[in-house]
Amino acid sequence: MQRNKERFFRMSRIFTVMLVVFLVFGSAVAGAVEKAVYATTDYTSGVLGVASGDSAVKVGSAGGDPALFSFQKDGTWKVLHRETNNYGAALDTFTVYNPENWGTPEVNRTLGHNIAGAATWGTWLFLANYYNDGTASYLTKHDMTNNYAQVASVNFDDGVAANLSEYVKSVLVVNDALFVLIERRDASWPPVHAAGSLVKLDPASLEEIGRVGVGKNPSAMAYAPTLGKILVTSFGGAKNASGTTAIEAVSVAALEKSTFATAADLPASAAAYAFDFIGVTASGILYVTAYYNDAVNWPDPNPCKVFSSPVGALAFTQRASLPGWVGWAAADPEQNLFWIVHHGTGTGDGSLRVYGGDGAEVRRLGETVLGGQPYAVAPLRTASGGDSGGGGGCAVSGTGVGALFLLVPLLLGAAWRR
Repeated sequence: MQRNKERFFRMSRIFTVMLVVFLVFGSAVAGAVEKAVYATTDYTSGVLGVASGDSAVKVGSAGGDPALFSFQKDGTWKVLHRETNNYGAALDTFTVYNPENWGTPEVNRTLGHNIAGAATWGTWLFLANYYNDGTASYLTKHDMTNNYAQVASVNFDDGVAANLSEYVKSVLVVNDALFVLIERRDASWPPVHAAGSLVKLDPASLEEIGRVGVGKNPSAMAYAPTLGKILVTSFGGAKNASGTTAIEAVSVAALEKSTFATAADLPASAAAYAFDFIGVTASGILYVTAYYNDAVNWPDPNPCKVFSSPVGALAFTQRASLPGWVGWAAADPEQNLFWIVHHGTGTGDGSLRVYGGDGAEVRRLGETVLGGQPYAVAPLRTASGGDSGGGGGCAVSGTGVGALFLLVPLLLGAAWRR
């Protein structure tokens, strides 16, 4: 009897130690914070910084019109910082950073025309060159192993004036296929829009596989893996003018299109809003920002809203209503995060916000912390797409907490044999 009691107490102590280790280690992992690179601007100069949890650290400078994209090269995540020199023939300032060494860019050169999107496939980087001067817009292909030299390009303008001009809005790689979002409009202001297109290309040859029409003035696209579809947002016409806004779903394989959502699916208070930025997390949460788009009653500053919904069962929940415009958003599907840039009204009310895999806001950083009005953002990740000192989830590896429980039989056996 006495020996059984001793064994019981030894086992209890082992479980207590394991529980303490699990709580401490697990808390450290679960407490890891989300990270992103961001840029601020006053339209002349600004800050390039890294947001991590509740803090932000300046790592460089930004100019008057920065854009940020993160992508993978040789198993390592890189950050592309673009500065548009003007909206005509001049090339962008194109800078690529390794987030482990912000002081020495991997490359700093002139390249691209108003770069509006980036995607990679193998050693190739594809850039959406919006180049909105009314003459040409290109998809370009670059060799990341050769100083990002341009090796090919596609001009989507068919040269038919009646079809207006085609502009490359965004680019996405899904299942070894390249998808390019095309806006079609004229050069007037406000512009006249025609229906856009989603074009599917072979990333190796850049040969067109197929295309499908989408709404007028398409804004953004995101891949929803559980649906096997790309979701495309469109304003339905020029901004600040009434239009038929929609989210359309296009199957990756067959390019079959259906209407996924319209303004009628938003809460009644958002009936005059148009869909803008979009993202889908790994947990199946759809995020979308919406821009006030009533041609008759247009308040100043223009308000925006943020909504979330399960991607498989559409039911929008409003997550934020913001004065002034949301100027940028970036999804980090692997870490279940959706970042938005609320540029604000110019009165110090701008913020960088991140939402998690359950639809709720995780964190927000104001202009005082960021060092100015936020303008662009891109998530920071490790090579595996997981936690880079930040993230929305808790990953347990075989050498971490999970490994402790692999020792349970050994520990129990040792305790029982004593």
